[in-house]
Amino acid sequence: MTTVGWTWDSLVAQTGWLAYPGHAIGTVHAPLWIAALWALFSIQLNVVFAWLRGRWWLAAALGAVGGPMSFRAGAALGAVRFAHPEAAICALAAGWAVLMPAAVWVAMRWDGVSGPPEPSDVQT
Repeated sequence: MTTVGWTWDSLVAQTGWLAYPGHAIGTVHAPLWIAALWALFSIQLNVVFAWLRGRWWLAAALGAVGGPMSFRAGAALGAVRFAHPEAAICALAAGWAVLMPAAVWVAMRWDGVSGPPEPSDVQT
């Protein structure tokens, strides 16, 4: 998910709708710290967002709202600048509406978190 998310953010940045202050102009990808944020987000999918499994419309709605809000928070901190706010927010909302349920689905398929052992599995 890290590579997919970083690629998505890179595509939005390439449109010119987003600008990362301090990032070299003309680079074709988002800054590497965006990839690190995606890695941290991916780690949480089987723990924090496990309740979204099977709730695909809710995951899409959460992504469509939460994704752009996180970028808005980043803009308030000076980490990103909206060159074209309406276009950027619409693109981010659309992308996150697809990426969030996809991320939950991938995490569900490759679940690295297991629940407590069954009583029959415990050796005495």
